[in-house]
Amino acid sequence: MSTAQIPDYDVKPSLKTTMSDKQITMPQSPDRPRPSGGDEIMNQSLEALGGEILNPFSSWPLFWKPRFLASSPALVHLPFLFWLVQTHAPRRIVQLGVGDGVGYLGLCQAVDKLELGVACTGISLAEHEQKDSEAAAEHNKRFYDNFSTLLTEKLLTAHRHFRGGGIDLLVINTRLDCERAELLSENWNDLLSERALVVVLDSVQRMEDEGAANWLDPMLAKYPGIELEQGDGLLTLMIGRNQDERLRRLAELQLGAPGYAEARQVYRLLGEGLVARATAEELSGANEQLKKASNELDKTRKSEEDALKQLANAQARCFDLQVQLAEAKKAEALRSEYERKLAAIEQALFKTRDQNTVAEKRMAQERETLNALIAEKDQAVAGKEEETMRKEEEKAQLQARYHERLIDIAELGHKIARLDRQLKLVRQQHEDSVMRQHVLAQLGQTHTQLKMALAQNHRRRAHKRAKARIALSMSLIGQSGLFHADWYLENYPDVAESCVDPLRHYVVDGAYELRDPGPKFSAFRYHQANPDVTGEGIPALQHYLMNGRQEGRCAFRVGEGG
Repeated sequence: MSTAQIPDYDVKPSLKTTMSDKQITMPQSPDRPRPSGGDEIMNQSLEALGGEILNPFSSWPLFWKPRFLASSPALVHLPFLFWLVQTHAPRRIVQLGVGDGVGYLGLCQAVDKLELGVACTGISLAEHEQKDSEAAAEHNKRFYDNFSTLLTEKLLTAHRHFRGGGIDLLVINTRLDCERAELLSENWNDLLSERALVVVLDSVQRMEDEGAANWLDPMLAKYPGIELEQGDGLLTLMIGRNQDERLRRLAELQLGAPGYAEARQVYRLLGEGLVARATAEELSGANEQLKKASNELDKTRKSEEDALKQLANAQARCFDLQVQLAEAKKAEALRSEYERKLAAIEQALFKTRDQNTVAEKRMAQERETLNALIAEKDQAVAGKEEETMRKEEEKAQLQARYHERLIDIAELGHKIARLDRQLKLVRQQHEDSVMRQHVLAQLGQTHTQLKMALAQNHRRRAHKRAKARIALSMSLIGQSGLFHADWYLENYPDVAESCVDPLRHYVVDGAYELRDPGPKFSAFRYHQANPDVTGEGIPALQHYLMNGRQEGRCAFRVGEGG
């Protein structure tokens, strides 16, 4: 398999490497053809961005060769991380989740080569990361021990090491469940400096995590960011107010604007080149091990073949001797046996001759008797053959009628099975209809009480409580992720025609009418599975969000069977 070659730029490009000379070599992806005009990509980026963001004299870290090269999702983002450290010049770097160490050690390499005097801290947040990071820990101790510290600690207490704040670059390399998102929001946001950047590795998955809505989504809406799609994705958020102008300009580029695609293509091509190099080195090492193993196997096979040949020769000689000995013993025994049998045969021969004479006379008499019996049997057989033919005809007729009855029975069986399925379907529909009417009746009482409270303005306390309960339910359901307004309007056109807020309609009326809030939650199935909820007259989704989910009750998708 062919692999792209990575430029080994460990020093700043010389003055000969100018954009006018077009001598900068872009790495090529190992699994796709190089785009036509690939040497023009950097020129296009410079034209679109004004020449400062990706200028080779100010962005030479883009072409560094990583010291710690291993197969990792973060490998494709190392050129961008090198450039980010050089551009942002952070004073304190913290990474939550060291993982395989490729991303963190890339940041340490940039700090070391740029001589920034930065304090770097990598925190492993789970026990399994200790095994994953053994090679990374050894590399860190060898090259970066004077400014980099690796810790293993729970996220709940890890912030205690940074009470002075001042974190300029916070890298997130861990899943964002609800608990971790809450800890990040409570303990880490206040530790960020006025120049702070937050980098999220594996951003495609992180934005799908359940905790993203509580921590990541609000920051995405508030702060400008730089998002790279290659690999598993990388997201950089500019949290602090004081940012480098080049970073700010790159973050302000909108999708489709001049320079947006070109700049990201530069990072993608350089990152894919590093991935190709890591793949090539892994394949090279595997090939060397395969060659050594093959040589050892050939030697073992040759020794085994020689030993087998010697063993076969010895076994053949031994077998020949055993055969010869056995044949000699067998020949001697046969000679003695033949002599004994010959004497016995001669005596028996004389007796047999006398017996044959008597037997021949008896056989002549029996032959005459037998011929007479044969004639009788022939007459009887002729009569039996006629009777057999008649029986065979009757048997064929009975078999034909038997097969016809089998076909009739099979058809009746199919009809019975079909009618049985129809009966089961009708019974299920009837049971669902009865259950639905029961649920609607129970919810109707609660709905009527709510409507009366809203309509009776003179009873201010009841009216106020009803409005507060509606507001609380709208907030709870709106943030649950189970209500989909577009789906609700599409499936209930009467709501769309009424031009009312779909969420308010669902909370005030739809939930009591057994309408579904979205494709992920069936109200009827929830009531069907939880009759105690129906008896209390509480709408399904409201009960699930307030109590059912904590009690371990199941939520059913729309259309999911019972």
